[in-house]
Amino acid sequence: MFTPEILPQAVSPIRGSPKWMGLHEFEFGVSIVPLLLILAAILSFAIKPSRPRHLFVWVCVGLVVALPMALTTGNEAWGRMLLKIPIINNNTTVIRWWSIYMMPLIVAAGLSFDRVLCGTRVRNIALGAGVLVVVAQLMSRDLSYYENNGLFQLYDPAPVIRALEGVSVGMSLPEISQVGPPPPYQPKPGYNDGLIWGISAYPCYEPLFGYEHELFPARQLRAGPVKTEINGHFNLVDPRCYLSSDLATCPAGALFRGDERSDVAKFTSHRPLPWQPPLWQRFAEAATIIAGVLSALALLASVIVGAVRRQPRIPITS
Repeated sequence: MFTPEILPQAVSPIRGSPKWMGLHEFEFGVSIVPLLLILAAILSFAIKPSRPRHLFVWVCVGLVVALPMALTTGNEAWGRMLLKIPIINNNTTVIRWWSIYMMPLIVAAGLSFDRVLCGTRVRNIALGAGVLVVVAQLMSRDLSYYENNGLFQLYDPAPVIRALEGVSVGMSLPEISQVGPPPPYQPKPGYNDGLIWGISAYPCYEPLFGYEHELFPARQLRAGPVKTEINGHFNLVDPRCYLSSDLATCPAGALFRGDERSDVAKFTSHRPLPWQPPLWQRFAEAATIIAGVLSALALLASVIVGAVRRQPRIPITS
């Protein structure tokens, strides 16, 4: 969590397993500074015991810190229930759940900073020193893993960049005609480059569908031509169903129906599909706008109140 430089470049999540996970899976970019601040605050409480400020915040932080431990303890039934919880079910290793610690670490480091350092001048010096420590820790690391990784093949974005440059000058991408892997005869084929060759990548890596694609809902999809009908459906997933609330007629992962040929033609030609956002989406957008306006008004009000309070008071004399 605090010193990723001590980690090896590859770690096997299960002892004896042939699968390996790279260093990038276990880095969180926290640095050692929050740990030093928290240890200093604990030492301060030990030397001079007192009731901690913001006790409620400390209790909440403690509950959040205990959460990953609760998630990693239990029987198989508990594990199967965790697989049904979004975000959590995307984690393949226990250590990934340590990402939950990042937010409480920020809060705890801030509270520890207030506890240990009092004077404004000392705080400014300590803050600058902390920044230097973070930079020095990063600059002293060997980052060759991210530049020339021999364990995992690095992705080459050049083909997609060239295609994007072509689209920007008026060229068009080929129509999607296949579902499956990219053609093997292309140089350095990559699953993410399928659209360049008129292919919808399948299987396509998407974290929402699980690390091993185990949560992918379109089970009837097959590698092959798009216009091959499967039980009255085209061999192409309707993307609108991922956002639809109509589970009866348009569940997540549903294929285009045989009577939706015009929509298939639009989608495979990279044109927008007719779609009406569901009620929950419109509500979320309205809530976002209202929250943004209220935040701006609160910030403006705080600035005005602060300016009024700083105005010098003129004594009234008779």
